[in-house]
Amino acid sequence: RGVVVIPTTEELEAFIEDPAQISQIEEYRNLAKHNGDEKVAIAEQTYAIVDSLVRRLDYDLVKLETLLKGTGEFESTSSNTLVGGIASSAGSGGASLLVGSSGSGNLSTSSSGRGKPNDLAAIQIDPGLSSENWILGKIMEHNSETGMYKISDED
Repeated sequence: RGVVVIPTTEELEAFIEDPAQISQIEEYRNLAKHNGDEKVAIAEQTYAIVDSLVRRLDYDLVKLETLLKGTGEFESTSSNTLVGGIASSAGSGGASLLVGSSGSGNLSTSSSGRGKPNDLAAIQIDPGLSSENWILGKIMEHNSETGMYKISDED
């Protein structure tokens, strides 16, 4: 343990009046201020870089979401049904929707459960009536916010 020496008033006055000591204190103060200013500048630059990257990521996410919504591939959590020519996401009842590529001529249940514009869709209006109650339609657009499909009758 070190010994703590408390200077007397005379010793403190002598220390303050010594030009070499005053110069050393001023130098230390200036160095501390410079280091503090430098750290603040680095923090501000880092913040600007991170902020710029976050804004870019937000912009890219909005563009990707818009693109996916336009193609009907934006993920939704419920299943597809059809109501009056517009398919929607409804949990129970309603219509069945089978989707295939418009060029393939084949219809199968879509792997993602979602159709894209120009895909063909076989839609069973009311599964309870009969198994023969199907229509062929083309998906015109998909609104991922509402989960609704706009369908055009193809036959």
